[in-house]
Amino acid sequence: MKVWFLRITHSGVNRRLVKAAGLAPILFRKIPISNLRLDMDEAEIAAVTNKVYQKESLSARRQYAGTLRRFLTDVEVRDFVGIRVNRDTKMLFGRFISGDLRPFPGFEKEGIKGRPFQPLSRDEEADLLKAGLPESVRL
Repeated sequence: MKVWFLRITHSGVNRRLVKAAGLAPILFRKIPISNLRLDMDEAEIAAVTNKVYQKESLSARRQYAGTLRRFLTDVEVRDFVGIRVNRDTKMLFGRFISGDLRPFPGFEKEGIKGRPFQPLSRDEEADLLKAGLPESVRL
């Protein structure tokens, strides 16, 4: 089991909305949800990022593809996730659960999507925090 960390920056999205939606948001707004699915292979991810972000540099497209690959294929059900929303000082912790990508409620027109997760109980969160977080995610 792994722990994944997401940083979400969007003025309309807050911690309460993320928790209520039960979705770990992904902000690839330009890519329609119909072009994304869990367990896409490298070639499919590269094709969609190259098509949608064709005006971006090759290195930018590769970064987008890497982020999508981690979010869509590397993450497994039951992996932990820590989500920092905007500049909120408290991170939201959860566990990815089974289910397809879905539009983020209230932000469908903006193209924000999410992957289902279940927030951790206080005890589970305390246990995870005892294990220690990398410095990069504590800032």
